Amino acid sequence: MSWAEINRRIADALRSAAPAAALSELFDSTKDGHVAFALAEQYELAGDVRLARAWFEVAEDAYPLSDFKKRARDRAARLPGSGAVGPPKETPAMTQNSGSHSTQLGFFNLAKPGGTVVFEADLRCPTCGTRLRGVVYRNVSAASDKVPAFFIGTDEQAARIGHLFVGRSDGPAIYYGEFYHCGEPFQTRAFFNRGLRSSRDPVLILVRYREAGDA
Repeated sequence: MSWAEINRRIADALRSAAPAAALSELFDSTKDGHVAFALAEQYELAGDVRLARAWFEVAEDAYPLSDFKKRARDRAARLPGSGAVGPPKETPAMTQNSGSHSTQLGFFNLAKPGGTVVFEADLRCPTCGTRLRGVVYRNVSAASDKVPAFFIGTDEQAARIGHLFVGRSDGPAIYYGEFYHCGEPFQTRAFFNRGLRSSRDPVLILVRYREAGDA
C-alpha cells in the first residue's frame, strides 16, 4: 500500500465517529508507523499521556526510516513525564526494579468506545486458579486521586474483584491497585504491553506486585 493511500485512509479514520477505534483497526491491517503516530496524537489530544507515549513508541518501532523513527521518539519525549511506560519487550512480566518482583495475572484489551467500561479483562486468580473474564470500568464517583479511578469486576453489577489508581506519569506502571478475588488482597501493577502490534493484542499486562522479601 502506498503512502498516499495510507494517508488517505488515516484522513478517513480521523473523520469517522470514533477516530481512535478506526485508527486501531487500520493499524491492525497495515502495521504502518504513520497510523500508529496518528493514533498516538489522538490519545495525546484526549489527555491520555500514557497511551500516547505507548503508541509513539509503537510508531518508532514500525517506521522503517531513521528520520521518522526520530520524529516519533522526539514526540514521545515531549510528553509530560519521561519514565518508561512498561517492562522490557523481552520480559513483559519481569522485575520492574531491583527491589521488587512480579507474577503475571493476565491482560487488558481495549473495550468498545463509549460507556464506563474501558478495558476487557482476561485474568487468572493465583490463589484459586479460576480464569476470570471481566471488565475494567470507571469509578464515576471518583472525585480525587485518593480514591480508585477504576474497578475490576466480572461485569459492572457484580462484586468487585479489584481496583486501580492512575500511576505516576514519570513511573513505569500505568495503573496500580489491589486484587481481591479470594484470599488476602494483594498489590497489582498494570504495564503497557510492549509487544503490541495489532488491535487483537492485549494493551496492558496486569501483574501481582511484591516487594523483595515479601512472601
